Amino acid sequence: MEVVYKTEEKQHRKLRNVESLISARDKERVVKKIFHKDEEDYKRIITLLNNMASWTLAFRLIKWVFLERRVDPFSRDASKFTNLIYLRYFPEEDGKRKLRKFPF
Repeated sequence: MEVVYKTEEKQHRKLRNVESLISARDKERVVKKIFHKDEEDYKRIITLLNNMASWTLAFRLIKWVFLERRVDPFSRDASKFTNLIYLRYFPEEDGKRKLRKFPF
């Protein structure tokens, strides 16, 4: 399912499915390190993220996930997960993925 949202310029942009942004290897690490091997919980959060039309809402959920699971938001796996979700809302036009630091 693709979510469509309006930008400030009133243009429509289709958002990619979160699962299409996460490789099998990254998913395995995220489930293990962030969701403490609870794949059902991971799927529930991914479903919620897929239904969020803005980065602001998605980032709030990510912060909550880290807080609830006592995950260091600056750890390698948490940073990678946050950046992958960020790419859903702000895809890199040149195809380069740069790790960003987010204010937690």
